[in-house]
Amino acid sequence: MRKHIGVESEPGIPAATLILFSRPDSRAAARHLMIQRSAKMRFAANALVFPGGRVDEDDHVVATDHELVAATPGDPAELAHRVTAIRETLEEAGILVGTRARLTGSEIAALQDELKRGNPFSRLLRDAGVQLDLSALVLWAEWHPKLESNRRFDTRFYIARHDGDLATRSDADEACRALWLSRQAAQAPGASADERTSPSVSARRAASQVARTLWASCARNARCASNAFR
Repeated sequence: MRKHIGVESEPGIPAATLILFSRPDSRAAARHLMIQRSAKMRFAANALVFPGGRVDEDDHVVATDHELVAATPGDPAELAHRVTAIRETLEEAGILVGTRARLTGSEIAALQDELKRGNPFSRLLRDAGVQLDLSALVLWAEWHPKLESNRRFDTRFYIARHDGDLATRSDADEACRALWLSRQAAQAPGASADERTSPSVSARRAASQVARTLWASCARNARCASNAFR
């Protein structure tokens, strides 16, 4: 079961967003990785959002290469969206998820730098000997906003848990900072108008209301879902 947010409209630009959460202490609220977009960005400038972006052709290459992706059944387009979510999180925040490879912080930073130089993710994964596990991401929602804009994105939102290093490394071109925030902090009254109205934050508000029902049929990820939005 997943929630479709928005209304029917003409197809937009395929995109993916990752709602990454960490909860090392079960007594504390979960914290979510968010980035503040650069003021120079054409879309959602200055907004506080989850990492994500448009699906690239190379994401489809990665999704269909069994050397780069552990066997994961599913629609090829769906798998490519998951690759996008992983790639964008690495590029924008310097955090690599969805892999069992044990890379050092400097190795992950090097991958991030190479992405910024325009090198294909498929080549970087192959050279580093990294294989992605796309099952680590759980599809939560699909966002189809009907906006009067020629840059409308059809975005799939994924949830994943991160138990590794919480250190972030911002992408100076797209994100002026990356930080871990609780739901309460992200939705604080002091947030700017852009932060309160950005699609990602709005989606998260909806998530906090429907999470229990949404994940009832996802037994495999029930623990992940119940912890993500507390």
